[in-house]
Amino acid sequence: MLPENQLILKQLEGDPKNSGQPLLEAYNDGFGTWTIGWGHTSKVKQGDKITLTQAEKYFQEDVKSWESVVKINNFNK
Repeated sequence: MLPENQLILKQLEGDPKNSGQPLLEAYNDGFGTWTIGWGHTSKVKQGDKITLTQAEKYFQEDVKSWESVVKINNFNK
């Protein structure tokens, strides 16, 4: 994913009250899913806390995972 697209995604998934910065404490997304960082949901539970470095790591892992889904399903044609 291009860096400028990552920035857009971070702004959409981050804290709307703080210029899209990651949320470093787990929160319920309103649909019952615990979320942290920039929309990371894997193995997140109530009370979890992360650092900015961990939020970036999760974000890069999530982007890589979704990029492979897009490639497998040929959404990028």
